[in-house]
Amino acid sequence: MVRKRKQKQKKKEDGEEEVHTASLCRKEGEGKNETLHCTPLSYGFMDAWDELDRDGDGKWTLEEARADEANLGCRLGLPVEEVFRSACRGVQKDNEDTSEQPPFNVHLVPLSITERRAVPKDYFDWWRGLAVMCVAHDVSRCGELVAKGLFDGAINAGHRFTKGGVQDLDSALDYCQRMLRPGGMCEKTLPGAYMMYRSRVTEKCGAPTYGTGPRYVNPRDSRDVMSTVDVEYSMVEEYRTAASLEFIFFQGLILFLWFVNLIGELKAAIQLADFVWSFEHDASLPLLTPHMRSYTRPAVDGLKRSVSGLRGIEAGMDEKEEDEELGEAPNLDENGNHVVMKISLVHKGMVAMMLLIRIALLVYMFHVGSMFLMTNHKYDDLLLNAVALAFIFELPEFLYTFLLSDEMKSALEGSHTCEYVTVLPTRGFSSFLLNKSLWGIVVIPIVVFVVVVYNYEVTTMPSLHALQCTCFQIGDSCSVSSRFSRQWWDTYWKEIATMFQKSAVFR
Repeated sequence: MVRKRKQKQKKKEDGEEEVHTASLCRKEGEGKNETLHCTPLSYGFMDAWDELDRDGDGKWTLEEARADEANLGCRLGLPVEEVFRSACRGVQKDNEDTSEQPPFNVHLVPLSITERRAVPKDYFDWWRGLAVMCVAHDVSRCGELVAKGLFDGAINAGHRFTKGGVQDLDSALDYCQRMLRPGGMCEKTLPGAYMMYRSRVTEKCGAPTYGTGPRYVNPRDSRDVMSTVDVEYSMVEEYRTAASLEFIFFQGLILFLWFVNLIGELKAAIQLADFVWSFEHDASLPLLTPHMRSYTRPAVDGLKRSVSGLRGIEAGMDEKEEDEELGEAPNLDENGNHVVMKISLVHKGMVAMMLLIRIALLVYMFHVGSMFLMTNHKYDDLLLNAVALAFIFELPEFLYTFLLSDEMKSALEGSHTCEYVTVLPTRGFSSFLLNKSLWGIVVIPIVVFVVVVYNYEVTTMPSLHALQCTCFQIGDSCSVSSRFSRQWWDTYWKEIATMFQKSAVFR
């Protein structure tokens, strides 16, 4: 254990990154320097060219991928050789797709890529564009990507100096759909981990809903206009609702009612504890009530006679004593209701055990119930679940109503204990702490405010930012958002056009 801890500390001192975890999003840095990485594992290799090309000759070779001197496989969670083959396969298949599209550009891919021996730097940059495009997991978003201007650079480069046959908005949309559709270029070219990433993103983002998006005009041709589709995802909408001021206020009201219910239960537990401590008990009182003993007396008498063999006077004296006990007049108030003057020691122990169980349930319900309400992000779910939680504290009353016989309920109706000296404060500042007004006007609202704000800052907003980064690649802290901008893609298409001008054959 000590050796592992020292090794981990040594890695941190050497500046090595931590091993990639299985989570969909990773957070690096704190505060303004916080960065969210919600991308496939292969995306992490895009900025690692200097570590991939260890000899600096401008080519990433298969031998360098197998050696992995920079330990990228462990740090980024994907075998480096698999990424190398993915880069070769991606460039080759993207080139084949380009050659099948008008105007039939045929690009001469180096033999080192076809034979999976080495990837030159320019062609690695080609593959980077594929890796970025595949982060947008849903083919339904292609219209949105076209409207954001991601393909304007390809359209402006001229139809003979671009890939995928991108000439106008329709061809750009078609190329994007060939990339992102199920079984498309992304799934065929990227490592197998991309399939798992895509499945998890679909699960996290939720079901898509579609609406009419803005109309987009080709910057080179004003007659080329395309209507787009606006895509939203259920989980993103759910967290946006949870982050709204109206929902936070409604959530605060529900939590206020829930905490009031908990305080009522706490007050009942405090009163029960005072009863256990202060109410008089008698160790000589029997466990069974006279009514219960009337049913058990024949069996007990028979057992006594069989054991002792006594008859006559002793048995008559026992029966006379028990008759006197059974016939003892109960204590009644002026309304004829039973008044409990003392309880037995066994009874007091049972009440104490019930008190402990009740306190444990109260603490458990405070934690679990509050978390349960805070994780609801819909108005109807929040309201219905609050009602269900409040119903839990009504269960003792329901159990009393349905499980006890009518005769016993009739006998116990109006029964109460006699007055006893309480240990709870009745005057002074201590008694003010038990005042309902203090808890209802001051304490509970402050607790509700703190809980709601804490949940908003620690849970709701980080989750919303992670979902927006994962599903839409947007956000100030999202690492991939800068690469889903028109500026980045204009530079990318310009580099591709320069490469095509140097080595393309037209027919």
